[in-house]
Amino acid sequence: MSAQEAEEIKEVAAPTPLAEFLESVSPGSITEVSDLAVASKYSNGQFAGYTFAAPDVQLQCPNETCNGTRFFRHTGIRLNLESGKWQFLYATYRCSNCQNAEKTFSLALRRESGAATDGQCYKFGELPAYGPPVPARLMKMVGPDRELFLKGRRCENQGLGIGAFVYYRRVVESQKNRI
Repeated sequence: MSAQEAEEIKEVAAPTPLAEFLESVSPGSITEVSDLAVASKYSNGQFAGYTFAAPDVQLQCPNETCNGTRFFRHTGIRLNLESGKWQFLYATYRCSNCQNAEKTFSLALRRESGAATDGQCYKFGELPAYGPPVPARLMKMVGPDRELFLKGRRCENQGLGIGAFVYYRRVVESQKNRI
């Protein structure tokens, strides 16, 4: 195979949209993100710079009135993004349905020098923690070992497989007589 054929085979990964990154990427990895910034202008129409795009995201709302996937909207201030520099941000989102549930993302952002709106994003963490909701029936089955199970779940969501295994094993061992 020639060098030209090898280059053609290489697949260039498209940047992930920022909303998709916030909704579905687990904490702990640098990801190429599109739509990271939007151009802002002064009231007289002159270009002012680029600010954090803060798109609406669809997340699981734990509130009793919602109890499902809802749109969350950014509630904080807009951060000006300088080209090529890492900038750190806590982005807080609030459920647009019940207006009570909040989700906060801890992010590091870097806008590409040549690109206007694309860049890199690193998610340090989320509060409440990343991952799909645990069904109430499963929590009832686990019973008194709820905290151990949730620790295992957090380890699994963060890619710490052996740590998750240890916690899950402790839950199963304490529940074996009941099972």
